[in-house]
Amino acid sequence: MEEAEGGVIRSLSQSSGLSEDQIRYVFCLFVCYPLVLVFYYIRSVTIRHAISPIFSFLLVWFCLGADNILPSLFSSTVVYIILKSFPRSHSHIIVFGFVLAFMSASHIYRMITDWKGWSLDFTGPQMILTIKLTSIACCYHDGLLFLGSSVRKTSDPDEQKEIQGVDKLHPSFKAYRQANHIEVLPDLLSYFGYCYFFPTFLAGPSVEFAEYRKFIETAPTPFKAFPPLRVILYKTLLTFALVIPLMLSILYFSGGYFETEAYFNENLFLRVFRLYLHSLAARFKYYFGWNIVEEGLMLSGFTHVVTGTYDGIRNFDLVQVETASSMKSLADYWNMSTALWLRNYVYGRIMASPGHYGDAVAMAATYAVSAFWHGFYPGYYIFFAHCAVFTELGKRMRRKVRGKVVEISGENGLLKKAYNVAGYVLLHLGLGGGGVGFLVLTWDSVWAVWRSVYFIPLIATALMFVGTALVPNLSKPSGASRKPTP
Repeated sequence: MEEAEGGVIRSLSQSSGLSEDQIRYVFCLFVCYPLVLVFYYIRSVTIRHAISPIFSFLLVWFCLGADNILPSLFSSTVVYIILKSFPRSHSHIIVFGFVLAFMSASHIYRMITDWKGWSLDFTGPQMILTIKLTSIACCYHDGLLFLGSSVRKTSDPDEQKEIQGVDKLHPSFKAYRQANHIEVLPDLLSYFGYCYFFPTFLAGPSVEFAEYRKFIETAPTPFKAFPPLRVILYKTLLTFALVIPLMLSILYFSGGYFETEAYFNENLFLRVFRLYLHSLAARFKYYFGWNIVEEGLMLSGFTHVVTGTYDGIRNFDLVQVETASSMKSLADYWNMSTALWLRNYVYGRIMASPGHYGDAVAMAATYAVSAFWHGFYPGYYIFFAHCAVFTELGKRMRRKVRGKVVEISGENGLLKKAYNVAGYVLLHLGLGGGGVGFLVLTWDSVWAVWRSVYFIPLIATALMFVGTALVPNLSKPSGASRKPTP
């Protein structure tokens, strides 16, 4: 049986260009479609909690191997012990430190055992679990601050300061914390059911415990929560449409091409253009996986129960990302669940903390956590440094230039369209120079690519950064968002 299965997977791997572990991974994403239908027919809350760990263990065993279950089981168990044993006022900080340290150690282990490798292992699901573990710890802490829809009365001076800090923030931060706070520590079955919620365990997106609990306790009915045929057809057709660019990216636009003689022998224009093209191609494997998971959540009824719509849970917007002319626009629609985590559990909490840290500190910490979450290859930090630069550039352009452009030509005028096109070209040229770090990973490889294009993306970015610093404010800030864009 195992030999037959291995033969089929090898055959699919050879014909598709995907590695065997990638074939298993895609199969596991698709097999969730029929598995999620059990939620319509199992009414017992206890059983509904229990089936997720069972299915997740089976999926990990088939996709990654049985030993890849242990890291998630260990880390989630330790977090529950921390939440159970330490003071609630500080346990979320301890959890955050432990989980990030464990994630960091996992990345370092992978670098040692599979240097610059792209094989799949436990670190992928562990990244999603890291978001869940930190969010449930913070939401449990928020149970000290909120009671239902009201703010708790407390005599603790630190808690009073934190409540005051929350009140000073944008209303969306407070509303989010209020909506997701946990008043009583979940029992073990509910906790592990959430950690191993199988439709999102392998590829995300992360969901809040309050959303998971609402879904499990609601037991949706097929005729109400199951999406209409037109919605299913749209998501299915999009999945099949994404297969084409996915295969092209694997066969012709991989990051490894930047380390071949063929790349360095191409003309300058093509070498520069490839920085954009390969970064674009790399994004499609994420679009493909996320779209499958989004459809699985729709089929399970989760999306309708939690949001009241059939497409209310989104992890990306392909059109918005690929037409973005600013870093903020791009970040708002890319890996949205992770951006939400960074916004509400890193940036927002630092801004609300009794230490009264400023925006610059909160933003720097947010980017640092995002970088640690991804790993420790220098290429990641090169890319996130570019993101920080383009975030600041976007703020300056909105503050100093955009208002004047709109004043002259209006929102739909020719000058405004030219402004958007210029923003698109500069953003993607600059991010292509930084994005190559995500593809080749090491400093030597990034430097070789930069040198081959005569540092054109970096020079263009530097000129823009210095130039916008010299331009005086031409308009008042147009409601600049405090939302981080890691």
